[in-house]
Amino acid sequence: SKTLKHPIIKVIIAKINDILSTQIIAVADAAKLDLISIGCHNEQIATVINGVEPIRTLTKDEKDYYRALLGVANNDFVVTILARLEKYKGHITLLKAAKICSKHHQNFKFLIVGDGSEMNNLKALASKLEIDHCVKFLGFCQDVTPILNITNLNVNCSYGTETSSLAISEGMSLGIPCVASDFGGNPHMVKNEINGLLFPTSNEMELAKSIIKFHSDSALYKKCSLGAYERFHKEFNAKAMAKPSIPIVGARIEPLVATSTSKKPMIGPVHEKLTNDKVKAIKKMLKRPLVCSALLSTALLHFDGRVISNAPKNEAANTTNIKKNKMLNTALVERAFKALAPKIKVIAKPKVT
Repeated sequence: SKTLKHPIIKVIIAKINDILSTQIIAVADAAKLDLISIGCHNEQIATVINGVEPIRTLTKDEKDYYRALLGVANNDFVVTILARLEKYKGHITLLKAAKICSKHHQNFKFLIVGDGSEMNNLKALASKLEIDHCVKFLGFCQDVTPILNITNLNVNCSYGTETSSLAISEGMSLGIPCVASDFGGNPHMVKNEINGLLFPTSNEMELAKSIIKFHSDSALYKKCSLGAYERFHKEFNAKAMAKPSIPIVGARIEPLVATSTSKKPMIGPVHEKLTNDKVKAIKKMLKRPLVCSALLSTALLHFDGRVISNAPKNEAANTTNIKKNKMLNTALVERAFKALAPKIKVIAKPKVT
């Protein structure tokens, strides 16, 4: 939002991140750019795409069963969208494109999988466009394995929010090409004529052209099908994303790891004093204007570092000191967010472990 991108707010967010974060993980380059736009440091952010498990390939008999169940003929060209039925997911663009495609050839079938507030509006639009015969609303599906196994082309029409689409990745695991809007993280997921095609966001004519192109050009389809399968198994599967290469940010204080197993930690008088001093410092900060408090947070970070560097000999005391540090940091962040968004009610405070 515009509020988060205000210069003063960006300074506050940057200072909070400096205290609480050694690294920030974004699930798409588009998400990384959004974080930078609200004040996060570029060198602190690493992009790790969402990884998913591959979809199981069904047998021919299983595929025939589900085709019959959904009223899909063997020669139908099935176009599927897996997304919540909300405006920002672009279903209206798809339905208008479906109208164009249906005039080009009669064997198109469009499967709309998902539920949401736009369900009735989209059904009404499909009726108005007279495409009920080739569009099926399947609602929410817990397991999309049967649907993707009878799908020829995956579609993503998002225009309001999109990072790294799990639906695109799942389709790629079966070698299904994708036609996607050039919005958000889609251009990273879909490369033109490698594993799919991109179309200008909210442009139903260009979307229809891309769908028809895959329908009529078997060589392009085979190329992108192979490209989708290979790219998934190299980049987007859960195993590849489990151990991503994330650059380490230098010149930052690393958090201590509590190792004590004592059930009744005791606090020595020296460390009790250090903690009380920190409490008093935070109370003074919270009484000041938020901007001033954000600037003073850097001093708090250095103070915290001195406490950590003077580690107690008693492991139990060290464990308790760390726990109190977490509680105090949580209080600072809660105060800052209340100032940024006073109308948002805090439902529950995080449990400190």
